[in-house]
Amino acid sequence: MEIIDINSDIARGIKKVIKMKKSEYSNGEELETKLRNITDIAAEGFGAPFAYLFPQSSSVTHLNKDWISYDETDVGCQVRKQFANGVMHACNTFIEKYYSEYDVSVAARNLIATNSMIKRKQRTVLFLVNHDRAGEVLAKLPDVVWHVCSKVRQTQSDLFLHDDRFGLLPPEIDFLEDQVNEFRKKMSGKKIAHPFGIKSISSDSKIIGFSGEFETFEYDFPPAEEVSGLALVDGFREFCNTAYLTTIGENQIYEASKIFVLKDTMLLKKIAEANYFSKNIRFIADKVFERDPDKPTFILKSVEILG
Repeated sequence: MEIIDINSDIARGIKKVIKMKKSEYSNGEELETKLRNITDIAAEGFGAPFAYLFPQSSSVTHLNKDWISYDETDVGCQVRKQFANGVMHACNTFIEKYYSEYDVSVAARNLIATNSMIKRKQRTVLFLVNHDRAGEVLAKLPDVVWHVCSKVRQTQSDLFLHDDRFGLLPPEIDFLEDQVNEFRKKMSGKKIAHPFGIKSISSDSKIIGFSGEFETFEYDFPPAEEVSGLALVDGFREFCNTAYLTTIGENQIYEASKIFVLKDTMLLKKIAEANYFSKNIRFIADKVFERDPDKPTFILKSVEILG
């Protein structure tokens, strides 16, 4: 193991990173050293870069001309990867809607700068592929990124507020609303162990930073409803107060092994009896929505053993 002098430039740099506050990203932080030559990547055949994500602290530390040190959990940060994929998906969906005549798409690449003077060397860069004849698309994408990322960072109660700085037309903003909601659902409640920022490649672009955790998405749940029908008992778990019912109709299975919650011990006894004697049941249950409107919970209220 190499020993680093506590008074060396490397040690002082590490101390400086440690002292950084997560709140710096909330207010937007300017890079200490301008990112060099990233726009030249277009000449390498990757596409035209228009935005990039980067960690708050250095994932990669330059030790000397031969060696670097890296934090593997930060380099492979799954939340940052998911976020980049979400931005990329929103951009591609926008292109399909408004620029379908162009054979272009957005892709992402993870880059590490070899220049030791560049702070926070790691970048996840978004490129527009086949951009040569799609200048107007390339000009629009930074506005899409700014709008989507700003809305993802906002609290849900403030999402109705529009900002004219986005440079998007009202129909485009309305279209992106669905993309923002889907994005917020995917990132809902996720912890941000490694704070990061995103910035478009333009001189007047501001950094949008993320730290702490993403806001938990608040669904508009439909009201509870009563459901009933015939079922076969597939099994039950006494200690979990759950039963597995296969709902049936006229000589056909509607849905296999649906989970029902039991809040009455007498219902559990009937379920056990029907399961033992392989008898069908008639059930009544409440269909309620607690966490996800697409994943209801069924609470069993009544069971009648048939036959």
